[in-house]
Amino acid sequence: TVQELAPLKPAPAAAAAMRAKPVSNKCATCGSSCPLGKGCKYFKKVRWHEGDHYHCYSCKTPFETERSTESYGAPGTQQRGPRSLPVPIHDVHEMDGRMQGFCKDCFRANFAPKCLFCAKPVDEGAYYTVSDPEQGRVHEHCYAGFQEKHADRCPVCALAVTGTFYRTDNGKVHADCYDQFQEMNADRCLVCGKAIVSAFYDLPEGKVHAEGDCYDKHQESKAPKCLTCGKPVTGQYYEVSEGAIHAEGDCFEKWQTRRR
Repeated sequence: TVQELAPLKPAPAAAAAMRAKPVSNKCATCGSSCPLGKGCKYFKKVRWHEGDHYHCYSCKTPFETERSTESYGAPGTQQRGPRSLPVPIHDVHEMDGRMQGFCKDCFRANFAPKCLFCAKPVDEGAYYTVSDPEQGRVHEHCYAGFQEKHADRCPVCALAVTGTFYRTDNGKVHADCYDQFQEMNADRCLVCGKAIVSAFYDLPEGKVHAEGDCYDKHQESKAPKCLTCGKPVTGQYYEVSEGAIHAEGDCFEKWQTRRR
């Protein structure tokens, strides 16, 4: 089922672990002492020297301050000066052995769960939770492509099996392909060579359709031949030392005439 994400927050266990860490009095950027007061920025127990040290750990973009807002203007206004426009600090997270600050884009790129199909962060909007081929999340708009990529293939048409299917020894088969699958894998009639998918006779030498005239033809092919007319003997007959002779018709009389 599709699930809707709230804005990204650290996992409860990770958040608890971060809260349990002792508060550092050192600057997250340079590692030197950073006492609270003028010249120190503070966010969620993490400190920075004001100025060039107060920036995103990943992209190095400076974080917004009251002074930067005055210098650069409100967010969305034209940039002033050569430096990147400041961005709001989004959250802190441990990286390289120290708590660091991140802008929203970098926090998403580093710590948000990634979509198993497009590998982009899954931290906003709707998503699916999947367990095959691995546990994870898939964007709602990526789910059709994810299914196509990882679904079993129908042995008949070779397309992904994502709808109604039959489970067989050869894998999953589309419901629409099942008749053709049976045709491809069924035993063949000894007489006509066609697939046996309905009633049949199971003989020592193989299977024969019970419907139609396949069984009669098979019986004729296996029956002894009349000594007089040469046709298969399938009804009443006379058994003589040389073989069999039809009892019906004049086959026996003709055979006796020839013997005289």
